[in-house]
Amino acid sequence: MVGARDMAFPYVNMLSYWIYLLAVVVLVASFFAPGGPTGAGWTSTTPILLSGTPGHEWGIILMLASLILFIIGFTWVA
Repeated sequence: MVGARDMAFPYVNMLSYWIYLLAVVVLVASFFAPGGPTGAGWTSTTPILLSGTPGHEWGIILMLASLILFIIGFTWVA
């Protein structure tokens, strides 16, 4: 209404969407990791992670990488 653009930083907004999409792809990839997806549950506490649950090697690493990417993409919205 005052002649301003729709968004202040449209490139950063687009970049945050692609980072979010990458986080989803990494999370889906954790289901196909050796050992399967993480079996630590929604809390992901350290004793459960290290106790030999299914996916305690690559499954948990990919899940945590996906969580980090999601947080970066979520907080990077301008």
